[in-house]
Amino acid sequence: MITMSRDFKNDVLEASIKCFGRYGYKKTTINDICKEANVARQTLYNCFNSKADILTGALIYSADKSINSIKNKINSNTSFKKKLQLFCDEIVKGYIITQQSPAAKDLLDRNLPIDKSAQQKVDSQFCELIVSFIAPYKKNIESIGLDIKEFADLIYVSLRTVKYGATNVDHLKKLHASCITFLVSQLKLN
Repeated sequence: MITMSRDFKNDVLEASIKCFGRYGYKKTTINDICKEANVARQTLYNCFNSKADILTGALIYSADKSINSIKNKINSNTSFKKKLQLFCDEIVKGYIITQQSPAAKDLLDRNLPIDKSAQQKVDSQFCELIVSFIAPYKKNIESIGLDIKEFADLIYVSLRTVKYGATNVDHLKKLHASCITFLVSQLKLN
């Protein structure tokens, strides 16, 4: 496979995200992505092996953007509560985009062909971000018998998956706020 520039790949991934949002994964064609990205089909295949490969790339690309967005808004004085709120804001952004999509049901299909190792890598990156949020409180967390990485995973999975039970954006925000309030109060964190 020919190596393409990062900008080219990002353009294709941005185009694929638009197409997946517009048509859903199942109905999006490689031609749709090529047209949206303004690239030839063979040029796209020089970078990606399949539509599933593009979907996996889009997942990683979107996760990197979210993580960088959160990191860019945090400084040494940012409270634990605010860090979690920034994390939740990224989840809400994704929820809104998905809910506004005519293909929302398709996008929420948990059986999409995303490479499992890539999904695990994304999950791990988000968990490491949360570990960085809670690291100053490691003693508090360990004092109640929890491992910091396992606790970060619990926070990540809880905040990420609560969207599946939310009835709308306001409900999701309330669920996130309740989770954050509980975490802050129970661990006596700021």
